[in-house]
Amino acid sequence: MNLQVTIPESEALTAFCLENDIIKLAVFGSALREDFNADSDVDLLVKFKPEAVVDLLMIAGIEIALSPLFGGRSIDLRTLEELSPYIKGRVLDDAILLVDMTAPEGEASRTRQEHSSEAGAITHVRH
Repeated sequence: MNLQVTIPESEALTAFCLENDIIKLAVFGSALREDFNADSDVDLLVKFKPEAVVDLLMIAGIEIALSPLFGGRSIDLRTLEELSPYIKGRVLDDAILLVDMTAPEGEASRTRQEHSSEAGAITHVRH
């Protein structure tokens, strides 16, 4: 899988995640495929801090705030719990982790993501 969208600077994404109680952010969907085009949105998978209070208004605000970082494209933000069980495995197999606030200090923030079925959480491996 190759990224078809320009990913913002790691520092900008990390700062954004810190400000918005996000501990993991991954890209998935058409942004990783050849069918990505000028009209495509950017699909992002997000994991919030356990103590974060997340509602629809917060999600919408984050989508709007992330858009300029991704060249003005529309953002479609999803949590792991929102994914249909029919596509969850494929999404997690294909997604590329952009920010991981749980990674040890100094580890690259851009990693290939895999799914841990026992934990039901986004994990990472180097690619």
